[in-house]
Amino acid sequence: KDSRRDKSLLHPSSRKRDSGMWRFKKFMDEKGVELLIRDTIPNHKLKGLGMDHFDLPVTERIAVESVRLPTYPELTDEEVKCVIDCIRQFYKKLA
Repeated sequence: KDSRRDKSLLHPSSRKRDSGMWRFKKFMDEKGVELLIRDTIPNHKLKGLGMDHFDLPVTERIAVESVRLPTYPELTDEEVKCVIDCIRQFYKKLA
C-alpha cells in the first residue's frame, strides 16, 4: 500500500505496525503538533460487549490507520495554518 496516497491518515476521528500513521504521528510530534491515537480496537471488537460477530472491515481499518487532528474552538487561525502546513510538509517529504 502506497502511504503517499493513504488519505485515511487524516481522518479527523482517530495500529497497524506498518501503517503510515505512526510515521505521520512522529513527524507531527517533531513539529510540535499533538495528534491523538486512540480507540485502535473498534467498539464492536471490545470484549464484554458481545458484538464481535459483526464484520465491519471499514470500521476496523479506520481504527488502526487514523489519527485525531487538533480540533477545538480555541485554535487560532495561525495554529490551524500551522497544522495544515505541517501536513503539507509531511506529504511533500513523501513525494
